[in-house]
Amino acid sequence: MNKKRLLFSCFCAVVIGAQAQFVPLTRSTNIATSENFPVNDGGMSYYVRASMYGFGQDGSENGSDNYDFASTFAEVGARANYKWGFGDGYIIVAAEGRLRYGQYFNGKLRNEDQPGMVLNTNGRYEATFDLRDLYVGYRGRKWEVILGNQNIQWGRGMGSNPTNNLSASDLFFLSATAGDGNMYNFMLSADYQINKGLDLQVVAVPMVQSSKMPLQLLNLGDLNLSAQRIPEAKIKNGSIAARLNLAGMHSGFSLSYFNGFDPFPTLHGNIDANTGETEAYTVLFRKQTIGLDFSYTIPGNPRGGNFVPANSWTVFGEFGYNIYNKNVSMPTPFRKIISGLT
Repeated sequence: MNKKRLLFSCFCAVVIGAQAQFVPLTRSTNIATSENFPVNDGGMSYYVRASMYGFGQDGSENGSDNYDFASTFAEVGARANYKWGFGDGYIIVAAEGRLRYGQYFNGKLRNEDQPGMVLNTNGRYEATFDLRDLYVGYRGRKWEVILGNQNIQWGRGMGSNPTNNLSASDLFFLSATAGDGNMYNFMLSADYQINKGLDLQVVAVPMVQSSKMPLQLLNLGDLNLSAQRIPEAKIKNGSIAARLNLAGMHSGFSLSYFNGFDPFPTLHGNIDANTGETEAYTVLFRKQTIGLDFSYTIPGNPRGGNFVPANSWTVFGEFGYNIYNKNVSMPTPFRKIISGLT
């Protein structure tokens, strides 16, 4: 029996940059703990980089071709942050765009006529423009409202976040830089500071957005992979979420609720009664998620013969309970728990 083996192996990354105070911002912080925006009037920042990221190989006789590189690309990016005083607060505007030229998985993902088949050399490279942040908002002394293209990350876990359901991810795009695969969507977010270190955030997402999964790279046997099935762009298919977050100097805790479509698709299959062929496709399911997370940092001192020679240790955990709408084809409710020590 052939065994599918994907090795996310060693990578080679080259960052060549002319960088002027460029900091890609992910709105995971909040007004209760820090400033998401510069304290000055803002400005423009730019960068240039080139990257190569190794993927590994298939390992089976009849599987897909080997991939020397998951991605090789050159990229230029620009970001603008501005604010203007208004009343007791200020108006904020942010925008970020990235122009990229490269190839991904040896060009195997860009063939629409024969998915999974490798294109010739000339067809493997493409230019793409990635619009990330593009929003406007207002920040007062204890509250803020943001409208536009955003990426909001929830959860204190590492690697996987059961409570992080607001923003999708591009799992096709592998690179050595964390956050490159984050996808941005149109949202309305409001954040209110109840007390110092305690805030309530409410987010509404009117349009469904699905994560991109590299199913074309997997050996699905006799399954015929068809197009992804995404819900219609209607308000009833939108998402609403709320999070009560407590952040201290050495600890943090939050409770959250999400009602909307899971941004990570599930693989399904149907058997054609006439031909006997099996069609594989991905779908999104609507769910409710009740979640909580915590983290606690234990200060340490490596001097004096301590047991662990580290400055500090952080204990964290994250829990999510998913409730799916009643449908025979949907998953049953389940719990997902992440814990760790760093």
